[in-house]
Amino acid sequence: MGRELIGYVLAADIVQLKTVDADLDAKWRVKLAALLTYKTSQAGSLIDCSLDRPNNWGGHSRASWLAGALYLGDKAGADRAVATLRGWMGDWDAYNGFEYGDLAWQIDKSKPVGVLPKGAKIQGYDVDGGQPEELRRVSFRIPPSNVVYTWEGLQGPIAAAELAYRAGYSDIWDCCDKALLRAVQFNYRQGWAAEGDDKWIIPIINRAYGVSLPVTGGGAGKNVGWSLWTHQ
Repeated sequence: MGRELIGYVLAADIVQLKTVDADLDAKWRVKLAALLTYKTSQAGSLIDCSLDRPNNWGGHSRASWLAGALYLGDKAGADRAVATLRGWMGDWDAYNGFEYGDLAWQIDKSKPVGVLPKGAKIQGYDVDGGQPEELRRVSFRIPPSNVVYTWEGLQGPIAAAELAYRAGYSDIWDCCDKALLRAVQFNYRQGWAAEGDDKWIIPIINRAYGVSLPVTGGGAGKNVGWSLWTHQ
């Protein structure tokens, strides 16, 4: 649900469902509101997961929550979803209620974050932009071993950031010293280029930050995609 609900919201928005079929749109809005708070078997509701998980689960859920809140005109819900996104990027004043696991990759273990701060180093190694909750999936080592979820962990936050930016949260890409750009750059410094259904991330990052990271695709992702069409 976290990965895929956003696709239904975007589809309804793109086809202008409210104009095309007002009765269906009314039913869809009731269903959407219910799905945002539906109790799942593993992580509570979509919103619960967004508030609790600082990993890829939470990131995907947060993007779907924000999409749903924006579609429903729920300003308070959208504000809250964006606050958790900022908190994940490292803004503790915005939100700090996540439940973190092993803190081996955290710089300040009293204030763990989803994206390591600018200039962060561990044992002299540059970990600026690393995602501790994804890096901890394998045994701690410097330099880090390959973790495929460091791209998966960005799909939700980057989709949410683009939604937030388009909805008027104009400073979101700059949050926490451009945390999302730094997270992408961390992956490239390790030699972990975007592959498969992560490739859609790059055209969005290039547009948001005015950079020219290599674009090798941009089709379907796990939650959204087709950025070669929308952002190239």
